Amino acid sequence: KRSLAIGLTAYFIPFALISLASYLAFGFDVKPSLLIGLATSTTSLALVYPALKEKHLFRVKTGHILLSSAMVVDLLSIVSLTLLFGLLDISLLIYILAAVVLLFMAPRIGRWLFSKYKGNIVELEMKFILFVLLSLAVISEKIYASEVIFVFIAGLFFSALLKQHTILEEKLRGIIFGFMAPLFFFKAGTMINLKVADLTVLIISLVILLLALFSKFIATYSVVKKVCRPRFASFAGLLFNYRLTFGIIASVFGLRYGVINEGIYFALMSTILLTSIAASILLRRFQHVTPTELE
Repeated sequence: KRSLAIGLTAYFIPFALISLASYLAFGFDVKPSLLIGLATSTTSLALVYPALKEKHLFRVKTGHILLSSAMVVDLLSIVSLTLLFGLLDISLLIYILAAVVLLFMAPRIGRWLFSKYKGNIVELEMKFILFVLLSLAVISEKIYASEVIFVFIAGLFFSALLKQHTILEEKLRGIIFGFMAPLFFFKAGTMINLKVADLTVLIISLVILLLALFSKFIATYSVVKKVCRPRFASFAGLLFNYRLTFGIIASVFGLRYGVINEGIYFALMSTILLTSIAASILLRRFQHVTPTELE
């Protein structure tokens, strides 16, 4: 219940505020306004998880609550994109079903393969898990979802298997963070046209950035403070300003399908990047704080 309350508040308050501002103040049409609200209301599970792990917050209950809340925000973003732009059809349901089957069956198949073929086990594991990850990446693109969610869930399913093979785990970490993740961000960066950044676009970018930063912080802080101490609520408010991943996915989707123009795309990418950087800098205040002090 706590995770759901935090996730709903942290997503819908910024979404409503920024969508209304885009429609009423900037004069954008309904669909671009909703996409702007959606893209700037996300929280990056890929950044929240390592931040919580680095602070050793999984030792306390509140760390797990925040992680679950971030997953709620990401799932709400996926559902919103699907509903707002009419993406739900039979092919989408088939891909979702395929993802569920793959997530449940892959660890079982992997365990059988690794026990049967023990000769070159690390390479066999590597090939099989990479096949699973690439399959999930294809499915996530088809259903306009964040591949981070699928990869994270796949990690949970494979965790018991990977604990037995630390060398494989290190290799996978190097491939994912050294190649796959940068490739995704590079692709999104190549779509930015700096020539559209005139005074109007820069003003819009600044306003959206401030709205996104403060609305996310206040929304998250207000609900977390009711169940945790104020210092932890401040930490959560800053942490949930980590965007990237699905915010970028929604922006790329909007530009690719003509929902937004290059100027709005520039504003969204600037907001997503700068709010994440600002959150990272401000979170340094909590660098030497222990989990028990935050709980």
